[in-house]
Order: sequence, then C-alpha cells, then structure tokens
Amino acid sequence: RDGIFKGLDAVLEWHPSDENSVRNQPGRAMNSFEVEFFGQAAHASADPWNGRSALDAVELMNYGVNLMREHVKPTARLHYVIPGGGEVPNVVPEYARVWYYVRALNREEVQQYYEWVLNIAEGAALATGTTRKVHLITGVHEYLLNRPLQETLQVNLELVGVPTFTKKEQAFARSMQRSLKVEEKGFNEELEPLADEPQPPKGGSTDVAEVSWITPTAGFSVVTAAEEIPWHSWAVTACSGTAAGRKGAVVAAKVLAATG
Repeated sequence: RDGIFKGLDAVLEWHPSDENSVRNQPGRAMNSFEVEFFGQAAHASADPWNGRSALDAVELMNYGVNLMREHVKPTARLHYVIPGGGEVPNVVPEYARVWYYVRALNREEVQQYYEWVLNIAEGAALATGTTRKVHLITGVHEYLLNRPLQETLQVNLELVGVPTFTKKEQAFARSMQRSLKVEEKGFNEELEPLADEPQPPKGGSTDVAEVSWITPTAGFSVVTAAEEIPWHSWAVTACSGTAAGRKGAVVAAKVLAATG
C-alpha cells in the first residue's frame, strides 16, 4: 500500500519448526481485532442494580461466538483472550476488552465470519446495556505459493543438508517430549519431499502472505524444536535457546544465501 516493496524482485523467508520442509500450503487468512465494552461501575453487593457490567458483555459475546462455531466450516478458526475484565470482584466492571482472531481459508470467508462476530458483539452490548468500540488491529491474506522458488529452496535445502543432532541433544529433546506426554522421537533429522501439488492449509497466519501478493515469495522451515511438542510453549523456547536450536538458524541462513 505504501510502496515499501516496490521494485522488489522476490522474497525468501524461513520459520523455526519441528520439521524440515519447503512451505507448500497457503495457511489461513485472518483478522485480528479487539472489542472494548463500556458500562457503569457500581458496588457489586451494595447497589449492583446501578451498574452495567462490561465484563458481562464480553462473556455474552464469547458465548455467542462459541455457539457460532457449530455453523462455520471446519477449516475456520475462532479464538480469543480477555486482556481486561475488571479489577476487583466487589465492583461491577465498567470496562472490559476481548481480543479475537478470526481465521479462514481466504479473505472472503474471513470477512463473512468477522461481520458475524461483530453482529454478536452488537447484540451483547444491547443485551447488557453497554456500549462497544471495535479496533481492527490487522488483517492478512492467505499465502500465494510460487512453484519455481519453492523448487529452488528444496534443491538448496538438499544441498546444505538439514541439522543433525548429538546423542545428548536428542536426549534433551526426548526429555521435553516426555514431560509433555508426546511420543519421544527427539529432533527430526529428515527432509520432507516437496509434493507435486499444494497441500491443505495448516498452522496459523502470517503477514508474509501480504508480501506474497506483491512479489514472488517462498518460505521454508528448519528444525529448532523437538518433534510434535506444543508450539508457542515453554518447551519450544527451551529447545530454541540451546545450541541444538541454533543449528536450525545456521542451516536456514545458508539456504537463504545459496538461493539469494
């Protein structure tokens, strides 16, 4: 939009992972947004009838969205957290805030579900006697794949080779898996083949997808964490901060250099 990527020939990117592979799936489009509710504070025991709970509005909105889940496609994702829900139990919360991600296969579906969620927020405000304010933080498209760049990255991943790990490093990875009750496979040392056709979407969303709509873009993943441990968890951080985790970054740097 602002011309930052104007004149750029191509973009290459990598992501830490528990597998070694060239990206061959489009991920999901997404809207990230917050809904703030404004009510009226009152003493929750002495005169609650004088209050209007912003937290009630958040809870009612979330309940409505959870009922909505039955009627969206299995490929959609709706998740939220409540960053602000009041200060103390004896005060009716006059302010509350909920943060949502709405994900789907493409922008059209995201927009459809986003508008549905906003209607639920409006209903929650009406039902609780509160007002609301919506803040759209960002929206991203699905990732456009580029086959020639994908194939080049695959060749260079094969050329550089995936990370290999010592017995001590593998024992550490298995200890992470054991603590999380997943199969004790250790670090993955295999390179996934590049399938002939794009694969079904998996994982989350990325702002790199926006760049892929401007210029040819391709990405890949290199192992930095033990296989099949929960992503965005303490165990991923523990793996990535070790010498074993850094091996993945070194391999990625070499592949990027060889391709660029």
